[in-house]
Amino acid sequence: MRNQLAALLLCVLLAMGLTACGSDGPEPHAETAETTEATIPATVPADGNPEDVTCRGSYSADDDAIAAAADIVVASMEGANLTNSQLQIYYWLEVADHRMSDHPQQPDYSRSLDTQTCPLDTGVNSWQQYFLDRALTAWHAHQALVLMSEAEGVPTEEAYKPDLEKHAEYMTGMPATTYLYGWEKSYSPNRLHQAYLDSVPDLLNTLASDNGFADNDAQARAIAGAGASGRDLISYTHTANLAYMYFTEMGYHFEPTAEDIEAWYRENSALCPGAAEKTVDIRHILMIPDGVCAADGTVTAGDDAWNACLEQAEELVTQWQTAVKKTRFAKYIPDQVAEARFSEFAKKNSQDPGSSLIGGLYANIRQGQLAPELDAWCFEDARQYGDSAVIRSSAGYHILFFAGSTEGWQTEAEAGLLARMYTDLVTDAMARYPMDADYSLIRLGQAEDNGSFVTASDLLYPDVAHERFPDMPLYLQQDYPEAMYGDYKLSSHGCGITTLAMLASYMTDQELTPPELAARYGYYCGVRGTEIVLFDNTPAEMGFHLVKRSYNWEEMDAALKNGQVVVSLQTAGYWTRGGHYLAMIALNEDGRYVVRDSNLYNYKRISAHEGDSHTRGSISPASQYYWIYEKKVTSIPTCTRCGSGQTGAPEILFRSAYHCEKCLAAMNRRGNFLTGISG
Repeated sequence: MRNQLAALLLCVLLAMGLTACGSDGPEPHAETAETTEATIPATVPADGNPEDVTCRGSYSADDDAIAAAADIVVASMEGANLTNSQLQIYYWLEVADHRMSDHPQQPDYSRSLDTQTCPLDTGVNSWQQYFLDRALTAWHAHQALVLMSEAEGVPTEEAYKPDLEKHAEYMTGMPATTYLYGWEKSYSPNRLHQAYLDSVPDLLNTLASDNGFADNDAQARAIAGAGASGRDLISYTHTANLAYMYFTEMGYHFEPTAEDIEAWYRENSALCPGAAEKTVDIRHILMIPDGVCAADGTVTAGDDAWNACLEQAEELVTQWQTAVKKTRFAKYIPDQVAEARFSEFAKKNSQDPGSSLIGGLYANIRQGQLAPELDAWCFEDARQYGDSAVIRSSAGYHILFFAGSTEGWQTEAEAGLLARMYTDLVTDAMARYPMDADYSLIRLGQAEDNGSFVTASDLLYPDVAHERFPDMPLYLQQDYPEAMYGDYKLSSHGCGITTLAMLASYMTDQELTPPELAARYGYYCGVRGTEIVLFDNTPAEMGFHLVKRSYNWEEMDAALKNGQVVVSLQTAGYWTRGGHYLAMIALNEDGRYVVRDSNLYNYKRISAHEGDSHTRGSISPASQYYWIYEKKVTSIPTCTRCGSGQTGAPEILFRSAYHCEKCLAAMNRRGNFLTGISG
């Protein structure tokens, strides 16, 4: 930043020197005189339409005028007001974003922006008007999204039909309502997001220190001039992030089908130039001879070790195929079972730390991204879902399972369709909550550094993608009175599938509701409820893994202390007259358990729900089984975005950077927010 200030000062001094040349100094000798072309003086456009951004030809004002106008409200909507001082932040961040972008058309930042014609928008007369229009649009969009989040919240599943009177009677005052699906009528940030919002002042102070400023006030002035304060920068950052968090949550509900994507492509094929490449998904088990791999990813074992490694790989394939055949209910979904069992074998046996914890999955692989031997197999034209092979590379033997492919046009079309859905979300919010602006009251100052050292992106939370459900959600089986689970009502036979839905939503960061899983796994339901093998078989199909099914409460306690989650099957006794599944999510320091209980009626019958704290005596005596699961995966070591600093795949396995599925989605979502929020 200091170098930028020095460069700007140098430009000013040079300009002053050129202006003075030949006027105050001695007359030059004739033979050294230079002829210069006449320069056209800077001009400010005439005032225009008082109802739009062309109202004033120039909004520039000196520091005294800016200070005097700081608290004047220049725009408003539904009780939210934008003052001149707050506008300075929005305006100069728009300037900074454009300046730091790779857009080919840029103004001359050493000159006043109100004197330069902007070629990007025929509705404005200068770059100043262009950036001002974008700044007001950004404020309007931020506030509209926040207002929509308060008024409408997020969508709930169509099958969700709670009895509101029973909700009020049984759930009011219960701590569990913090996590109860559909309880809140407006959007609330999750625990991690709220912690970020609460920390905004501290984060900005840290940013100020990193940028060499005494405090956040000094930083705000550097970003947006004398008219801005640290309080304005805090307000901007808090509002922008709250809008982005709601935008993110709504984006989770955008789930275009294959038919939707194809229809969008047929209508908009001209917008898809075909630049996107075909991608493939694979599951992968790496077997390293002698288990030793050099820092560069290569192996220097002898022939005997390589031969032994091949035998181990082939034996593992045989064991996997046998496990598929032995899986109960495999006849209903044979393809998913084969991949699920492969995932479990990868979790237990793969020597690739970059993928083993998620069942060996590498998704959205581009041609040329993997080592040549793997690349050639993955991108064979005849490759089909379910194909498998054992392939040797310099890193060892690879057992591969082909999990699918996506054509380039599909990738482009899906991205285009999602972009439209995000745009429609913002446009709809702004239409519902219109903005009134008085352009005649606007005054703009001069940023000390043209805002070029901080952009809007720098002030958004990281959104590392694995944070939709930092806490396990609570679903109640009685909230789905019409949903079926096999041949029975979910409300009467669905404690198992409802508990699995809580577990799966938390572990995968996807909203997997009870009716959705009941439709998928209805064949696990019998007259007595859920078959116990549901909790053995299905987790790997959804992307998380069982450690073991235990009969020992001490193993349950150890797992809970380690940050794992457990499902308990309760027999007749404290919780139920028959059988009942519970999700065990924590063991407090006082030795009491925090549970997720799917039975609405228990919340009034069992007094310990009032403290969300249950004794061992209420859990272990009637517990028949404990299913202990691996810790939730919140970062993928090989992913260059969320796995930074971790040990990932052997270096030789990848020839270019890899991003996991969730980070790719987060990057796309972030890009849509940043590019679409200003119109």
